Amino acid sequence: MCTFDSPFERCPVCQQIVLLDSTQKECAHEHSCVPGQVCPLGAYFDGLKFQESAQERKVIAIQPLG
Repeated sequence: MCTFDSPFERCPVCQQIVLLDSTQKECAHEHSCVPGQVCPLGAYFDGLKFQESAQERKVIAIQPLG
């Protein structure tokens, strides 16, 4: 059995699924982004989106049903 626990997201610029376990610079090189391209996934590389998502899951889990 194989498990895959690396975070990933679809990139609207390159139209591919990208792994977010590297740096933004490494990702841009791997997916041939042009120099100066604004990265729509930049917050994911900073870890900000993952923190927000984890906090949202906690709030949802704590809220009572109904």
